[in-house]
Amino acid sequence: MSRSLSTWTRTFTRWARAVHERLPQRVWGIVFGACFLGGLGIRLAFGETGAAVLMQEGLALIGFAALWIAVQPVAERWSASPLRRLGALIVAGAGLGGTVALVTFIEPAGEASSTGAVLQRHGLVLMEMAFVFFLLLQLRRLALYRRTRVAQRNWRLMLLLMSIAALTAFGHPPSRDPGALQVLPMSAAVALMVVNSFRLSWIVDLSVRQKGAGAALSVGVLVAVSLSMSKSPGSALPVYSYALHWFALQAGIFGILYSLTTLLSLVFHLPTTGDVQRKTDETAVLHNLTQLVEQTFDAERLSKSIAAAPVEAGLADAAWLALSGGASERLIRDDATEAPQVVAAAPLAAAEAERAVDLETLFAKVRRTQAPLVLSHARTDRRVHTPTPDAPTPDAPTPDAPASLLVAPLVARGTFAGALFAARDVARGFEDDDVSSIQAFASQAALALDHARLFEEQIEKERLERELDIARSVQERLLPRRLPEIDGLALAAGSTPAREVGGDYYDFTRLDDGRLAFIIADVSGKGTQAAFYMAEMQGLFHSLSRLKPDPTAFLCHANDALRDILEDGTFVTALYGLIDPQEGTLTLARAGHCPAALAREGDAPRLLRPDGMGLGLAPTVLFKNGLTPERLPLRPGDALALYTDGLVESRSSDTSGSDPGGEEYGYDRLLDALQRHRCEPPAALQDGLLADLRAFTAADAYDDDLTLVVLQWQGADDDDENALRSAPASNNAVASITSEP
Repeated sequence: MSRSLSTWTRTFTRWARAVHERLPQRVWGIVFGACFLGGLGIRLAFGETGAAVLMQEGLALIGFAALWIAVQPVAERWSASPLRRLGALIVAGAGLGGTVALVTFIEPAGEASSTGAVLQRHGLVLMEMAFVFFLLLQLRRLALYRRTRVAQRNWRLMLLLMSIAALTAFGHPPSRDPGALQVLPMSAAVALMVVNSFRLSWIVDLSVRQKGAGAALSVGVLVAVSLSMSKSPGSALPVYSYALHWFALQAGIFGILYSLTTLLSLVFHLPTTGDVQRKTDETAVLHNLTQLVEQTFDAERLSKSIAAAPVEAGLADAAWLALSGGASERLIRDDATEAPQVVAAAPLAAAEAERAVDLETLFAKVRRTQAPLVLSHARTDRRVHTPTPDAPTPDAPTPDAPASLLVAPLVARGTFAGALFAARDVARGFEDDDVSSIQAFASQAALALDHARLFEEQIEKERLERELDIARSVQERLLPRRLPEIDGLALAAGSTPAREVGGDYYDFTRLDDGRLAFIIADVSGKGTQAAFYMAEMQGLFHSLSRLKPDPTAFLCHANDALRDILEDGTFVTALYGLIDPQEGTLTLARAGHCPAALAREGDAPRLLRPDGMGLGLAPTVLFKNGLTPERLPLRPGDALALYTDGLVESRSSDTSGSDPGGEEYGYDRLLDALQRHRCEPPAALQDGLLADLRAFTAADAYDDDLTLVVLQWQGADDDDENALRSAPASNNAVASITSEP
């Protein structure tokens, strides 16, 4: 039966909505006016006769139904808070009561058939029905606050049952008692009134002050509706239409029920309003922190928001955020140490927070346990009794020592980054749910700060990549694009940096007297700084090799220049030499660099290791004393390999030997490979050396910058061997090295 009634209600509602949508609002107003004036005319013309009474009451029901349809859109457009709606009901009830009292005092209304009495009765009826409609429309907005389909169904079903109960009184005189036909739908309507009276969702959003005001207003509405029911306006409505009287009576009952449940609910909610508001604030603060994680990467702003979160949520009287030295240095401060530091506090200053507790001890405790630490009686804990200069004894607490203290760890991806401190001015100020809430803030804070750190690292990484791209482009321009062509000498050269930018450098220049000056150098370190010193070496080589081509003079002047620009702990190793093609000699000087490797026909391969220390390590006088150049006559077929330490220090991937890091390639293997390939053209010789290195390391990439220069002397008078021109060989050789995977 309940299901069929609900189905019938939905059908009736759809029909009523369709009729309402097809007819404009103005038409319904005209219908009401016509019916109201028609009923007035019938009463004036025919008096209280039976047929006239029924006709007038029928017009009244049709007219006020049309008025209800007409005023609903107007009421929907009025946007007001629940408290304003309650206040408006009180004003409307007071206005109705005052007007009725004034009018009935002047001329009491009743069943008098005089023209004045009829007009007075119709006026009072219009006022009462206006109040009834206003009451229902305002209670409708309150009962359907955050509406659901069930709530809408219950409201419509209540109005339908009220209307049915009212229609059962159609044509009955006021003196007749209600029968079972009237009581049954009215009882069902009252039951739904009770259900709708508990639709009080709007109360939850009220503050303590608003709930107090709402309780007072609900009392006013209760009184206003009760008075309107206790004395009908001059007893006009029952005489005018007994059916409308029943409808108004039911509306009054609903008004009383809703006002009463509102009053009781507000009274019962008052003690817990603070807790509800605090939970609401907690949710809002946590939501704000979540938004900060997604939108803000400013570590300082994040830290301030995190420190203020427990205070804004009402969980603490003061709070501060402390980060470990490394974290605070990365995120906020440039002068941070390894000790924990307070980076943000609210509402007190960071310095006051650091004085309030033994920060390092508490910090170490939560770092070790990575669990919240609660001091319910903080003023009796020695970790809070931090001595101050003004304290009479070392055990005296600071003036601002908290009575309760909570320390929540900040842990992101398993890494401890800091702690969130929350303080209360009362002992045992933190309950279990408070601890859980503040720990939730700390977890969100750890995530936010970790995101900020990752964002900063990404920005720094992108900046470094841009710098490396620029430095790599500059480095490529520093190395020679073409190798010089010298009769009797074939060359191959190339360099492969281990990173985007390396510190290896080689170059050649042909002097005016026909000699060839060459250099290979290695700057300590890697990256853009090494590339910068590499650029300095290029400038020194091209200027000094022409002014001071002698190896000793060149390296001494280079040492002078580099000592002024190199940072402490940075040095440059170099191998500088001169080849005189007319005399067929090689003069070589070494400044701490790897020795040159020489392979010649009929002799065992050997290393050329003239004495000398690295550039920039010692004053020039001491540097010059340790420098011993070596002059060597060249023979046809001599093969000379110049290289950086990345070649001989490359390690095998096989770690099963005595060296856990893998065995080094070493000088012996280099000499053996050079001897095997010495008769090949320079490009092939160079490829053979690198192939031997890759076979040893079993890897395609190098652990360190690797530069290899091959010089092959064919003899100045051997025309057949002069076909091995250096320029084509160098191009192939460079390509073969720089294109190594």
